[in-house]
Order: sequence, then C-alpha cells, then structure tokens
Amino acid sequence: MKLNAKLFVLMTVLFFIVTSILWFYSVSFIQSINEEWVQKFVKKQIVFDKHRTLLPILRELDVVREMAKNHDIVAMAHNDTNLEVRQKGINALEYYRNKFIDRSYFAAFESSKHYYFNDSLGHYENNQLRYTLSSLNPDDSWFFYTLSQKDNYIINVNKDTELGITKVWINYILKEGNRRIGIVGTGFDFDTFLKESVGLEQEGVRNFFINKDLAIQLARDSQLIDYASMTKSDGQHKTIDLFLPEAKDREAVKKAMQDIIISPDRVQTLWVNFEGKKQLLGIVYLPEIGWFSLTLINPTELTLLNSSSLFLILSAVFLSILFIVGMASNIFFIYPLNQLKQMMRRVEHGEYNIHPTLVGSGEIRELSEQFKHMVEYVHSTNLALEEKVQERTKGLLDSEQKLQQLLEKVQELAFYDALTHLPNRRMLEDRLNVELAKVKRTQKIGGLMFLDLDNFKPLNDAFGHNAGDCLLVEVAQRLLSVVREGDTAARFGGDEFIVLLSDIGNDVSTAHEKMQHVADKILEALSAPYTIDVHYENGYNEILTHYCSVSIGLTLFNKHDTEKDKILQRADRAMYQAKTNGRNRIEIGELEA
Repeated sequence: MKLNAKLFVLMTVLFFIVTSILWFYSVSFIQSINEEWVQKFVKKQIVFDKHRTLLPILRELDVVREMAKNHDIVAMAHNDTNLEVRQKGINALEYYRNKFIDRSYFAAFESSKHYYFNDSLGHYENNQLRYTLSSLNPDDSWFFYTLSQKDNYIINVNKDTELGITKVWINYILKEGNRRIGIVGTGFDFDTFLKESVGLEQEGVRNFFINKDLAIQLARDSQLIDYASMTKSDGQHKTIDLFLPEAKDREAVKKAMQDIIISPDRVQTLWVNFEGKKQLLGIVYLPEIGWFSLTLINPTELTLLNSSSLFLILSAVFLSILFIVGMASNIFFIYPLNQLKQMMRRVEHGEYNIHPTLVGSGEIRELSEQFKHMVEYVHSTNLALEEKVQERTKGLLDSEQKLQQLLEKVQELAFYDALTHLPNRRMLEDRLNVELAKVKRTQKIGGLMFLDLDNFKPLNDAFGHNAGDCLLVEVAQRLLSVVREGDTAARFGGDEFIVLLSDIGNDVSTAHEKMQHVADKILEALSAPYTIDVHYENGYNEILTHYCSVSIGLTLFNKHDTEKDKILQRADRAMYQAKTNGRNRIEIGELEA
C-alpha cells in the first residue's frame, strides 16, 4: 500500500471514530440543555396561567365576602317572608350585582330554602325569587353539600337546570356567628371564563385545572370538564385519567400535589406521556380556590438548540486530524520531509492562510500536494465555521429579544386594561400604596376621584357592546388629556374610572381647591357629545352622536389614612351621593381626622 493510501485510510478511520463519539455526546448534551430551558419556560408559563385565572376570581370573591356581611341580607336570610325585610335584602343584593363582573348574583337561605337570582340584564327584576330548594331534588344537592363543608366558600362549575345556565359559581357561606344560615355568591359566564383561562391557543401548550380529587374543573375541551364535581360520588368524576392514561404518571401527579399543598408557593415539574408523546407537566397550587393548575408543554415546540451546533465540534475534529497528520509525518518521514514538517507545525499553530511549497518527488510529492489541499480546505472550513458561529449568535440574540417582548406583553396584560390601555385595578392599587407612603413621608395631601358614567347602559342596550367599547376608549382618551402628567387615570371596571391625584397641597383648603379644579375639567370634558362609529353584524356602519354625563365622587387622604380600601369606599360613597343628587355632578367625601 502506498504511503498516501496509508495516510488516507488512517485519516478516514480516525474521522469516523471521532465524529461518531462527538455526535452521540452532542445529542445528549443538547437534549439536556433543551430540557433545562423548557423547565424554566414551564415555570414562567404556569405562574402566568395561575394569575390569569386567579385574579378575576379573587376580585369577585372580595365583593362576595363583603356582600355576605351585609346586615340587610343577613336579616333576609332569617325572615324573607316579611315583605319589608325581603325588599331591603333584595335592594342590597341588587346593589352588589352592579359590582360583579358578571352583573349577576344568587342567594339561597337555609330557613326558607328560597333561591333568589338576577342576571346582568336584570331579567328577574321584581321577581328575584326563582324557586324553592329541596333536599329530594338531586339538582339542589350543591346547596346542602356546601353548607356541610368546613370551608367558607367553594368554587364550582355547574349548570343550574332551573335557570338553564352554566357558570363558574362562587358559593360563599352566609353566617351569623358560627351558625350557617345560607349561601350567597355570583358566577362567571362559563364560555368567557373558559376562553380566558384555558382557551388561549398557544402552540404546544395545554392547560387544565383540577381539584384535590383530581376531577377536571377547566379544560379547553369542555367535554372533559367534571361539572357539579362536589355533588358526585366516587367513580362518577371525570379525572386526569382522561388525558394521562399511564398509572405511574397519575401517581406522580398525586405526590406532586401533596408536596405543593405543604408549600403552596412551589412549582412542580415532571415528565409524563400525553397524547403518545413525552411532555413536560408543570403543577402549581391555587389555595385561594382549592384548585391545581396543570400546564403541559411539548418540548419540541421550544427547542433552543439543534444539530447545527455540531459545526463547532467539527472544528475540533479537523484540528485533531491535522495533529494526527503531523504526528504520522514525524513517524513515516525523516530528513527529506523536514521542510514539510516545519510547514505542518505552522498550520498546527493556526496559520491556515500559508501557501505550502511542494517538496520531494513521487509519494513524498503526492503527500506534499495532499497537505497543500488540506490546508486550503481547513482554511475555507474555518471561514465557513466563523460565519456559522456569527449566524448562530444572531439567532440567540433574536430569541432573547422575542422572549423579552413576550415578558413585556405579560406585564402589559397584568397591569393595564386591554380595552382602554389605562392602568387596571392592580396597577392602581400599587400606585395608591406608593402614594400613601409618600403622603406619610412628606406630610402632604393626596386626592382620589371615583367616576361612573351616567348614560352608559342605554348605549350598550341599544347599539351593542361595540358602541359601549368605543365610548369607553374615548372617555379614557379625554381623561388623559385633562389630568396632570404625574397623576394616574385608571379603569376600575365596567364604566367606572379612578383618578389618583398626587401632591395637591399641604392643607385641606388648597387640596380641595386643586382637586375641584381638576374635577371640573373632567366633568366638562366627559360631558361633551361623543361621535361613535357603530359596526353591525350585517356589515352596516352607523355614525351616531351620544350624550353621556359623569358622576364624580371626590375624597382627600393624608398621613392618617393607612387603608386604601377605606379611601376607595369614601370616594365610592361620594360618587353614589352624586348620582342620588341628580347625576352629572361632583360630590366630596369626608377626610379622616
């Protein structure tokens, strides 16, 4: 065998051995990196899913808790056969109905078994008593089951067969001392809540919510949901068996749930088989409602690195081959190849742009020619590799930018109203906390306005929510045009807005004067006619002029105010006083001493 043939065989064998070893190592290494990346993504995703689902429930739960303490409703629970007592209780229930997102409520009392209900459109006004509950009726078993539980409230997905509606119900125990005298609550429109909690379409991501019995409470496929879970006996529930067929996966989920209950702030991740594929499952506990959020993510949809990274390894392979060629040259060639050996050493030190001189004759010359071609090939490969590294670096920077954009979008969803782009209730509370600390530190006075549109519902009823949304967006723009740059204009919910004023004076008189001046400007701006472009389903557009005034409740706060809820309540009461006194006006609430 000729010398060049020996070198070719040797290089070929070494090439396949080294690249085979590096290939299997790279696959394992890249897989571990991708799995770690997916786990980090899952933890961020399930925290986002948790807050996206939990925030609206907690908001409604606060209102329900307040409603359960109302003395008129408690009195009605004792004696709703007394018409005067009943009417006062119904008036209180109707008041809270307007505070709920769904604009609906229900109340059921243990003494009379009467069930009261009204919906967002007020279909049952003056006829809120819908039916009488019976322990013999299976559809009413939720009432007796809830009263028997130790918890103060239960979140349940159920269909009211009497009313023909399916909702996510908040059942809150009505108490007098330790005695349970009834249940009050509200509900979320099932389709809307389902869409906003688990219905968001994300490639490779599936969400489920289950209770402690593994019964499915929310799922994108509504046929998987275990409706009326709390009244079913064992064996009748729709559980995670429907999407986790393997027993070992279900046992792993149960153990993870037990660990999370002990430490509710933890996020558990584990690998399971879902729809015939290995997927990462993230689990987080929502102790406020007693549910668990499950997020399944297909890791192939979130691949961070791929086999193209092998180009980095190939450079090491070629360098190894060159080193072996140099060692073989020292063994097979002696004095006649000294010049060639010197050139090989220069290449070995990274001088790929040299121009080797052909030496010797016959096989030695052939070897010299082979060496020259190899140097040129390594040089071109090195240039190509540098370009690929730059391309990969750019790809990683683009991925990082996309992730940052996603985080900014999540931040916007968490703190800003999706329709008006004003700060939402959560951001308002944060800024009010900051303002309270500032007032306490500087001894200055702050102000808060509670605004409620006076002529909003007739517009919605006559022309649909599209017209109402256009009006709310225009109101938000007018608010921003009149408030000061350092103040906060926020959408509180529905047609309610809050304006938080900062640094409006060192004394009550000055603060009142400045706040009254801002309120007058707002009243004037919001009372001007609105031009609204209404789009109908049949494609017809109509431009209409709408007149909408506003009722404004004002209140000041100083260093003695420590609870933001009381400040909001003062402004709220002042706003309702403005409505009582004829609307389209400003009323000022009292300041804490």
